[in-house]
Amino acid sequence: MNRLSHRIPLSNPMILMVSFRRASFSYTTPLMMIATEYIQARVMKRGMERLITRRNMSST
Repeated sequence: MNRLSHRIPLSNPMILMVSFRRASFSYTTPLMMIATEYIQARVMKRGMERLITRRNMSST
């Protein structure tokens, strides 16, 4: 497999495009997952704070 890839010149745009797409995909996927988790955590925190403030207001 390595022999084949070494024989093929890297200047071939198709190979570069495919490898770049694969690399970018593998990089962006975990970032997206982290981002969604972060957003969900923020939303949950905000919701909890709202609940607490509502309880405090109703108790007074």
